[in-house]
Amino acid sequence: MNDLFEGNVNLFDEQEAESQPQATATTKRKLNPKNDKDARELMTLLQIKAMSDLYKNDPLVRQDMDAQAAKEAAKALQQAKESNVKRDALGNVSGINHSVVTGVHATVKNQVELAKALQAETYKRHGIQ
Repeated sequence: MNDLFEGNVNLFDEQEAESQPQATATTKRKLNPKNDKDARELMTLLQIKAMSDLYKNDPLVRQDMDAQAAKEAAKALQQAKESNVKRDALGNVSGINHSVVTGVHATVKNQVELAKALQAETYKRHGIQ
């Protein structure tokens, strides 16, 4: 535990450690757990080290973390929701799919999307940037 207060936690692989600059006696400082900033840094270091150790040593944790990462990656790759704004072949606004005034599609998001599309088209038509 004493090595944590001196900032000697090895969180990098050997390759990453080689790419990191070596701490000299002048750049190395002790972390004071009574100082808020240092306490947060210590907790972050402990959290990273604990998660790293669990990932390396526990196959169930590794499986769960891999599954979570796969879920997040799949969610990021999901296609964007289809726009409510209809456009013609030239990209000009030609109408909307659902009313933005009444009904279930009358959300602020759809209203803002339509307003921005109309504003962009008007600016393009009049040469305003």
